[in-house]
Amino acid sequence: NAFSRGQIDLLTSIAQHVGSAVRNASLYRMAEQRASRLLVLNRLSRHITENLSLDETLGNIAHAAYDLLGTDMTRLSLLDEGSNRLVQRAAYGNVPAPQGTDFSFALGEGVTGRVALTGEPTLIPDVQSDPLFRLADWARENGLHSYIAQPLRQGGRIVGVLSCLSRRLAFFSSSDLELLGALASQAAIAVQNARLHDEEKRSREFLNSVVGDTSDPIVITSLDRSVLLWNSGAEELYGYSESEALGRKIDFIVPADDAARQKATVRRVIAEGVPSTYESRRRCKDGTLVPVTITLSPVQNERGEVMAIAGIHKDLSEWKRAEQALQEAKEGAEAANRAKSIFLSNLNHELRSPLNVVTGLSDILRLQTQDAEIARVAQKIREAGEHMLHLIEDLLDLDRISTGKLGLQIRDAAIDPLVRAAIEARLHHLPEGFFLETDLRAGDFLVRCDPTRARQILINLLDNSVKYSPTGGVIRVRSERRGGEVWVSVQDQGIGISPDEAGRLFDRFSQLESGEAHRGGGLGIGLHLVQQLLALQGGRIWVEGTKGVGSTFTFSLPASLQAASQAGAENGEGARPAAEGEEPWEGASVLVLEGQVPFHGYLKMLMRSAGRLLSAHTEEEGLAAARKERPDLILMDLEAPQAEGLRLLKRLKSLPETRGIPTVAVSSEALGAEKDRCQRLGIEGFVSKPIDPVAFRLEIGRVLSGRREKKTSLPA
Repeated sequence: NAFSRGQIDLLTSIAQHVGSAVRNASLYRMAEQRASRLLVLNRLSRHITENLSLDETLGNIAHAAYDLLGTDMTRLSLLDEGSNRLVQRAAYGNVPAPQGTDFSFALGEGVTGRVALTGEPTLIPDVQSDPLFRLADWARENGLHSYIAQPLRQGGRIVGVLSCLSRRLAFFSSSDLELLGALASQAAIAVQNARLHDEEKRSREFLNSVVGDTSDPIVITSLDRSVLLWNSGAEELYGYSESEALGRKIDFIVPADDAARQKATVRRVIAEGVPSTYESRRRCKDGTLVPVTITLSPVQNERGEVMAIAGIHKDLSEWKRAEQALQEAKEGAEAANRAKSIFLSNLNHELRSPLNVVTGLSDILRLQTQDAEIARVAQKIREAGEHMLHLIEDLLDLDRISTGKLGLQIRDAAIDPLVRAAIEARLHHLPEGFFLETDLRAGDFLVRCDPTRARQILINLLDNSVKYSPTGGVIRVRSERRGGEVWVSVQDQGIGISPDEAGRLFDRFSQLESGEAHRGGGLGIGLHLVQQLLALQGGRIWVEGTKGVGSTFTFSLPASLQAASQAGAENGEGARPAAEGEEPWEGASVLVLEGQVPFHGYLKMLMRSAGRLLSAHTEEEGLAAARKERPDLILMDLEAPQAEGLRLLKRLKSLPETRGIPTVAVSSEALGAEKDRCQRLGIEGFVSKPIDPVAFRLEIGRVLSGRREKKTSLPA
C-alpha cells in the first residue's frame, strides 16, 4: 500500500502549486482590502474638505472604522475643554449601549481616559479580564472581548479618542491599529476644520455686528485690493450699495492723483504690521470728491500674517466747512486787529503831536509867568494833557501785548534806583494834599526786568493811588528782598477795597463800582496793563485793603544771579550831564526835523539859548540841511508822515559828513520796538512825547556831554 516514489513526487508538486495558489489568493485579498481601505480614506478626506459639519463627518468616520475593521462597535469621543472630560460625539455598531452611562470619561479614567491622558495607542485582546476597562460587566453581557483605540492629535494636543470593540477574542492586529490611526488623523483634521470654521463664523458675525452698528464707513479689502466688506456707513458716504462694491478693486473710489500714495500706504501697513492714518479725498458714486481721514489697519491671522486691510473712513466735510469758517473768522479777527492797531497808531500820532505842543506851551507859560493863578492853570493843562497821553500809551501797550509785538529789554538792574526815578517823575505832579514817603530796603539788589517797564509799572501804581484817594493823604512806597524776589509795595489812604472787588480788579476794563471811585474816571486798563507787564517779566501783583482805610498794591520781580556790585554800571551811573540849572544846548546849533509846525515853535521857545535852531519838514529837507549846516545836534520825529524817520536816520548814519552828528529821536514809540531798530542804526538818544522839560534837558545833556568827551579825547 505504500506510495511509489513517483506518486510522492506528484503529490508534492500538487501541494506546492496549491500552497502557491492559496498564498496568491491571500495576497489578492490583502491587496483588495488595502485598495478598499484607501478608497474609503480618500472618500473621507474629500468629505472632510467639502463638508464642515462636524457631527456628520465624525459619524462617517465611525461608520468607516466599523466597516474597514469589521468591528462590532465604534465610538468617537472628543475632549470637552470646559469640563476636561471625554464626551462621545459619534458611534456605530450592533451593540446596545449600557444602561445609566453616557460614555463620558475624565482624563485618565478607564482605558479610553488613559489613551487621552497618555496619547498612546492601545490594543487589548480581552477587555473582560482587563482591570482598567470600566464597563467589564457590560462587555460580558454582550460578549465583547477585543479593544483597540487611537488618540486624535492636533499638534501636541490630544483632542479625542477613536476606539473599537469586537466580540472575537484577540481580533485586532497591529495593521488594524495603523488603519485606526489613519482614521483618527482624519477625525482630528475634521475637528480642526470645524473649529476654524466656527471661529471664523463667530468672528464674521461679531465683525458684521460691530461694523453694522457703527455709523463710520468701514471697508475691508484683500491683499489684491478687492473689497471684502462694505458696511452701511460706506454705502451712505459713497453712494454705492454693498452688492455694487463687493469684489471690486478699491480703485473705483480712489482718485487718480491719490492712487500712488494709497498703494504705498497699504504696502507700508503690510510690511510694518501697524495702522496708518492719513487725510485724502475719495470719489462718490455721483462723481463728487469728499474729504476724508482714512485709518488703514492690518487684519492678521494667528501666525501674525496680514490677510487683509481694514479701513475706517471719516467724512471731513463738516469739519472742513467749520475749519473754513474758523479760518475766515480768524482772518476777519486779524484784519480787525490790524485795523485797530493802525487806528490806534494813527490816533496816537494825531493826538500826541498837538497834545505835545499844548503841554510844552503850558510848561513855558508856567515857567515864565509871575501870576500864581496862571501858573496853576498851566499846570492843570499839562496834567490833563499828560493824562490823555498816558491813556493813549496804555491802549497802545495793551494792543502790543495782545499781538505779541511788545518788545522788552530784559536785563539786570538794581530796583531802588528805578523806584527813586519813578518817584522823582511823579513828585512834582502830585496834587495838593498828597505826600510821598519811602522805605527802600532792597538797596543795590539786582532783579531781572525791563527797567523802563518797571518804572512804568510803579508810575501807574502811584497814579492809581492818587486817583482812588479823593481826600489826599500819605502814599508810602516800600521795597524789600524776599528770598529770590524783590517786593515793591505802594500803600495809600484812599477808599480801600473789598475782597469781592479785589478778585476782579486786574480784569481788563474793570473799575470799582463805588461812587467816589467811579467819579475818578479812566478806562479800567491801568492795573490790567500792570499785571500783563509783570507777567512778561516773570513777576506778579496782588492787592490788600480795607474799605474806607486804604489799599496796598505789591508786585514782585525775580532776583538776578549777577553780583549786586555791578548795579551801578548796568544802570548807567557814569558821567553826569549838565548840572541843575544849566542848559546843555546853550550856544549849540540844533536841526529839528518834525512834520508839525507848532512843535518847531515850542522847541524854539524851550531851547531859546541855543545858538541856532534850524527847521526841516521833509526827508530831503532834513538831509540837505544836515549835510550843509553840520549841526551839533539833530532832533527828529520818527513818526513824521512826510519825513520817513527810519529811512532818513539810515541815510544820515551812512554818509561820512553826517554820521558823527548826535541824533535824538522824538517819538511816542520810545518804549516800543522802535527803540531797538533805532539803536541798531546808531541813534544816540531818545525823548518820548509829550516832552518833559526836565527829562528832555537830562537826555540832551547826556548825548552832548558824550560828544564833548569824544572831542576832548582826540589827540592834538
